[in-house]
Amino acid sequence: MPRLILSRLMATIPVVAIVALFIFLMLRLSPGDPAIIMAGDNATPAELAAIRAQLGLDQPLILSFLRWAGQVLQGDLGMSLFAHIPVTELIGQRLEPTLMLTLCATLFSVTVAVPLGVVAGIHQGKLIDRAVMVMVVLGFSLPVFLIGYGLVRELSIQAGIFPVQGYVSLFEDPLRSLHHLVLPTVTVGLAYASLVARMTRSSIIEVMKQDYIRTARAKGLRPRVVLGIHALKNASPPIITTIGAGVAVLLGGVVVTESVFAIPGLGRLTVDVVLRRDYPVIQGLLLLFSGLYFLVNLVVDILYVMVDPRVRT
Repeated sequence: MPRLILSRLMATIPVVAIVALFIFLMLRLSPGDPAIIMAGDNATPAELAAIRAQLGLDQPLILSFLRWAGQVLQGDLGMSLFAHIPVTELIGQRLEPTLMLTLCATLFSVTVAVPLGVVAGIHQGKLIDRAVMVMVVLGFSLPVFLIGYGLVRELSIQAGIFPVQGYVSLFEDPLRSLHHLVLPTVTVGLAYASLVARMTRSSIIEVMKQDYIRTARAKGLRPRVVLGIHALKNASPPIITTIGAGVAVLLGGVVVTESVFAIPGLGRLTVDVVLRRDYPVIQGLLLLFSGLYFLVNLVVDILYVMVDPRVRT
């Protein structure tokens, strides 16, 4: 197992380097001058030149990238052009709400999606299967902001059960924090849950057709044993892969959901800094999201090996 983890980490290094280069070039070659954005339209040429020198925009592209990459390796993501504080500090201030929302959405999605997918798979073609598939299609097709505003209208404004917007820190009041996260969790988790449920259903249907399932049934094993020990275990590798791959869907939903519910997390920060063209913060956020995605995929690879040891060879 340690050798597997090391090999996965080594394989990730060139990918991370390519992603970092892509992020750097994508922002530096995009239209717009950060110096003009910072100084304003009435800035003098001398002021613009000083700002470009401060940001390294007056250097050749390759030297600018090497300088930026060296700073990143030292944990220095630069200064925000508008907040005038280190990017790492700004991201740290917004990290907790996003981590809480992502964690809650993941737990909600997996807890709901896997049982629904299993039930639909073992009752293929029946009414319950069709009902689950309708919910899956709706959950994956409806825009995140539409789901969010619909939940706010019905459960916040009309029923008054949940808060409309805002976030309370977990360290300040755990119960109020979870209460504020219910609607955002459901909003961002529906598309993710739909993806997992669909793959769970397909995987269960495929496994239930295998010879060893028929053999287990012929031996007189109880249906719960056949499903839990033989079917679900062998169906889990593609489900685990889908859970990892769906993190991109989850992160994308977090950005929209935090804007809908006015949650001061990384998603809302991303929208704000993109509108302001705060290049250092955008680069830092993209690197962070990419790193989280790679980390999740590493965990998925490890779980995959634990469930199916054949992939070690």
